[in-house]
Amino acid sequence: MAFTTYFSDDGCNLHKRILNFCQISNHKDEAIGRLIEKYLVNWGIEKVFSIIVDNASANDGAVKWNSTYLMLNAALKLQKGFDRVALEDSNFEAYFNEVDKDEMPKQKKKRFGGEASSRTRVRTPTAGDWHYARAFVTFLKRFYEATLKFSASKIVTINAPFHEMTKIVNELNGMMQSRDPFMKRVATSMKKKYDKY
Repeated sequence: MAFTTYFSDDGCNLHKRILNFCQISNHKDEAIGRLIEKYLVNWGIEKVFSIIVDNASANDGAVKWNSTYLMLNAALKLQKGFDRVALEDSNFEAYFNEVDKDEMPKQKKKRFGGEASSRTRVRTPTAGDWHYARAFVTFLKRFYEATLKFSASKIVTINAPFHEMTKIVNELNGMMQSRDPFMKRVATSMKKKYDKY
């Protein structure tokens, strides 16, 4: 889950900051609420105007793709910050090795590159994680752009679906030929779902 804040400064300029990324045990309202409350208390944030939750697991595929695209695109902007903190703060890596009993169940969690222990926090992003994030952003950008075109309200969009779906199918077919086995598996799975419709 990503925590993002929007606030205005004294000059009424709107700002956006990503506060945290964390793993959540499930996407039920109660679990999300407890986690939000925990972090607000830990950060000492007492005044909140509103909280907006985009529970992507309850939405359709296009919204999940868009949420994933937007989250990864925002995260990539933080890569240099992660790398710099890792170099300059000796406690950074140690933080991820601490036991975090509140957030993870007793069983092991699957991850891209293996398993994360249920006793420690999820590790810092590796070079491989950043590689996959960039690949997914490139890949999912096509879906994001298509969704924006399908959802346009001030222009005629009746012709958009055919052209956009053709672009998406071509993108999927191209990714299915990828030399990267992980991306190839993802594209193949997505193409199978597409073929059902």
